[in-house]
Amino acid sequence: MGLDMYLTASAYVSGWSFNDEPTAKYDAIREIVGHDRLEDAPWLTVETPVLYWRKANAIHRWFVDNVQDGKDDCGRYYVSTDKLKELRKECQAALEAPDPSEILPTQSGCFFGSTKYDDYYAEDLRHTIAGIDRVLERHDSTGDLYYRSSW
Repeated sequence: MGLDMYLTASAYVSGWSFNDEPTAKYDAIREIVGHDRLEDAPWLTVETPVLYWRKANAIHRWFVDNVQDGKDDCGRYYVSTDKLKELRKECQAALEAPDPSEILPTQSGCFFGSTKYDDYYAEDLRHTIAGIDRVLERHDSTGDLYYRSSW
């Protein structure tokens, strides 16, 4: 029990190629999910986690304030790559700041973890920076990114 946070990548995979043959990527996914015929599902959406946090309440607060319009409702919210870059920049600034609470304040909540600005807080920020770098390096512009929390 506690604050779990996920950034997921979602990608559309068409079943058809330009020569009207099923694409290899589609066929591999189709076999996994059990569709026997292309006509049953001419396209698929694949979603996978790309970044996970546990009780990183300052990061969660940032998403609520900057992506979710202040709604802390465990919903699924679209995250642009520009927003990820903004979060990365703020994490770096908070790591370098004499008072990180002025940049990325923590948030208390039921099972949200510590609100101290300690080594665990700094590790959450470093984990976020590394994860965002990885996501941005590998992210294909054909897919979308979404943030969701659970608590």
